[in-house]
Formats: sequence, structure tokens, C-alpha cells
Amino acid sequence: MGLVAVRAFTSEDTGAVTLDNFRVLVVDPIYVSVVLDTVRVASVTTAFCLVLGFLVSFVIARMQRWGGLLEGLVLIPLMTSVLVRAFVWIALLEDRGVINSALMGLGITSRPIQLVYNETGVIIGMVHVMLPLTIIPMLAVFRRIDNRLLRASDSLGASPWTTFWRIYLPLSAPGVYAGGLLCFVLSLGFYVTPAMLGGGQTMLLAQQIEVQVKRLLQLNQASALSLSLIFLVVLAWALVAVLRRIRSATRKQEQS
Repeated sequence: MGLVAVRAFTSEDTGAVTLDNFRVLVVDPIYVSVVLDTVRVASVTTAFCLVLGFLVSFVIARMQRWGGLLEGLVLIPLMTSVLVRAFVWIALLEDRGVINSALMGLGITSRPIQLVYNETGVIIGMVHVMLPLTIIPMLAVFRRIDNRLLRASDSLGASPWTTFWRIYLPLSAPGVYAGGLLCFVLSLGFYVTPAMLGGGQTMLLAQQIEVQVKRLLQLNQASALSLSLIFLVVLAWALVAVLRRIRSATRKQEQS
């Protein structure tokens, strides 16, 4: 990491200390687009994983008999290679794949829908990979929520929505923060899934770093991209920390 940091602030041609490697990232439209696309894809993936993960975690945490079995089913995808899962999604989403064949067979569409080799395929594949990793921290928090608090809220006349909004959601917030942060941070550095399911149409930071290192041999520019990726991770962590402090301060004001 020290070598990466040194190269990021060093000119490829002269070896002098410079900020040109970072200046390109905010001036060149190509690099700006890559950074924005990375943040957008990671954000969309995190949003889908939070919604789906919350629902799955809520169901598993409240099930007494089948909760362990469902948790095992959630963990099974983690035992499968990301590369294998990407190949399976290609088989499912391509023009002659299972999904398009089923849609055309049912008469829902007359021609194949472009579901792969674009951003749609990338997001589908990333959500599939990241969903179990989002569920795990959320489920750990959800299982610690005392159901007696929910029953007490119901007995005091609160509606199911009020109980969820005022009791369950605040208690589940630490798990949501942890799952969302883990999903977003890991999504920023994804390489295999976007490279295979994007078909070159969706270029993210990890892919751009690979291009700079292997094809263009621009190690200094690749180092600047790597530090930018680290900066995005630190920024995401700081944002979550600020949100947690605001939530904690708000709860203290309500209690006082």
C-alpha cells in the first residue's frame, strides 16, 4: 500500500511528485464517468440488498421452527464461486436463456429482452452475490430484538405500522447500517461479476484499474485509481458513522 501511495503521487514520465494522476480523475470525462458509474451501481445494489435483506432477515428472525433451515439456504450461495455464479446468470439471462425463453413461451414478450451484457445484468449478479453478506449482520441484530417489546406496543393500542416504525425499525437500525455498509464497500471493488455480466458496456473502477495495469501499463494512474477507491470506502464509513451519531443524539433528545 505504501508503494501504491508513492506511485499515485509520482509522475509516470519524470518521477517527480505531482497531483496530475488525481487531476485526471476529475477532469477527464472517461474517468469521471467510471467513478460515477461505480458509485451508482454500488448504491443501487446496496438499495436492493437492503430491501430484500430486511424482508428475509425479518422472516427468519421471527420463525422458530424453520429459521435455521432458511438461514442455511441463505448461506449456501457463499459456498459457490463468484465465477460459477456469473456463468449461471449468463445462461439464465442471455437472449436464448431460460428467462427469455420462458417470457416468449408465455407470450409476455415477442422478442428477447436485453438482460445481460449491460448494467441490468451487472446489478442482478451483484445483488445475488452481496445479498447473503447483507443478511448476515442484519439477522444477527434482528434476533436480539426482544419480541416482548412488540407485544407490549400492540397491547397499548399501537397499530402494526406504528409498532414497526417506532419500535422495530429503530432497534434494527444497527443491523441495517452494518449490512448496508458492508454491501456498499464490497460492491465498490467488484471485478469478476461486472466484467462478465457487463460485457464491456459497464466499466467500473476495478475494471479500469485492470486496464491501466495490464493493457496500458500505467501503474501510477492505476495507483491513483486505487487510492480513490479507498477514499470512497472511507467516505462511506464516515457517512454511516455520522448517521449513527445523529440517530443516537435524536434518541437522547426524545428520551429527555
